[in-house]
Amino acid sequence: MKIWCCNCQKEINGALTSGAEIYPHRQDLYTKYFYKCPHCGRFVGCHPNTKRPLGCIPTDAVKSARKMLHAKMDPLWKSGKISRYKLYKYISQKLGYTYHNGETKTVLECMYVWDIIDELEKNLTLE
Repeated sequence: MKIWCCNCQKEINGALTSGAEIYPHRQDLYTKYFYKCPHCGRFVGCHPNTKRPLGCIPTDAVKSARKMLHAKMDPLWKSGKISRYKLYKYISQKLGYTYHNGETKTVLECMYVWDIIDELEKNLTLE
C-alpha cells in the first residue's frame, strides 16, 4: 500500500505486518495489523478489524504531538461542550481541508491545530 512516511519524507510502499512483529512482547496486539516502512522501520496501526491505516507513518515526535492533540481534543467533545463531529468540522474549516489527526505529518502542523483548538475553547467559554 502506498503510504506517506514522515521520517523518510516520501510516499513508500508500506509493508503490511502484524502486531507480533511490531510488538513481540504484547500478545494482545499480535492479531492487529500495521504498515511498516521498509526503509526506516517506522510504522502505523490500522483501524480496528481492518487493513486500513490510521493515517500516515509518523516520526516519534509527530506521534507524541498527535497524542497531545488527542489529550486536548477528546475531553472537549466528551464533555458535551461541542460534538466530536462539530469539533473536527471546525478544525477542517480553519485548515481548508478535511482534518484527521492521523494524517498530520509534522509537529508544526500539530501545533497549528493546537492553536485552532485553543481559539475554539475560548469561544466556547464566552458563550
